[in-house]
Order: sequence, then C-alpha cells, then structure tokens
Amino acid sequence: MGRGTYAVPSEAELSDFNPFNLILVEGSTAIFVSNRAVPQTTILQPGIYGLSNGALNEPWPKTVELRSTLCSWLAGDAVDPSVLLEGLRSERMSEEGGTERDRSEHAASSPVFIRNPVYGTRCSTVVVIGHDNSGLILERRYAANGSATGETALRFSWASAGTLPEPHTKAH
Repeated sequence: MGRGTYAVPSEAELSDFNPFNLILVEGSTAIFVSNRAVPQTTILQPGIYGLSNGALNEPWPKTVELRSTLCSWLAGDAVDPSVLLEGLRSERMSEEGGTERDRSEHAASSPVFIRNPVYGTRCSTVVVIGHDNSGLILERRYAANGSATGETALRFSWASAGTLPEPHTKAH
C-alpha cells in the first residue's frame, strides 16, 4: 500500500494546513509537530509539557493551571483520571484579563473551559498510560450551554513499536 503525501510529518508541507499542534507517539518516542508561526517537528524528551493553542510550553495562565493540576495528580495517587477532566472544566478567568466577550478573541487569557454557544468547549479528553502499558482515553462531551452530555472510556494496551494498540470500548 502506498503512502499519502502527508504520511510523514517531517516530509509534509505543514503550511498546507490551517494552524495546528499535534503530538505523535510511536513506541517510546513522542514528536511535537506544529505549523503555528514557524513550522516545526521536535522530538520531545521525557517530561511534562503544556500545550494549548499557542507554542509548546507557552506559559498561558490556563496552560500553567492545567500543568499544575496534572503535577498535583501525579504527586498524589494518580489513580482516578476523572480528576483531570475536572481540571479541564475550570472556568476561572485569568488575572491577565478577559471578559465573556473577549474569550474567543484572547485565547491566551481565556479560561480552560469556555462556556459559549458559538465558540465554546464541546469535549475534553484525557489519555493516560500506566507503567504496565495499560491505557485509557476518557472523553466528556458538552452541549453549547456547557452541560455534560455524555462520556466515553476507551481502554487499550500500549503495544510495542510497529503495532497498533488493541482498543476496548465502553460508552456512558
């Protein structure tokens, strides 16, 4: 089977796409790909990163808040990933400004969770992989008014390089 033009991000013309940030993982290697400002492909070293609509590790208040939530979860028992979904539900406005009207125009100072019928949060997703290579993708969906409409949990086993994970689905 042939490869498409964009199958290998380092070979693709990233400027062909609307602005995006993407983290690719294969085996134990994670690669950050972006075409915001300057197209880039960067191998990520082990660590904790923050990513929103800006540059990787850009210290937007909401990115800093979420990194703090993740670090607290990891320093605790790190058992219940729904705690991380609650962090993604934060509607606290940044002290750097912003009003309801500004939320879509000033993403850097907007809250993590945006309650807005036009430009608002519609889903939040957490992916966790344990030391035993068991994984979970947990997604919560929201209506335009911000109320939760459903949740899906997808369990998988992180496979060795070159093979795909085996999914096990559970919808709520």
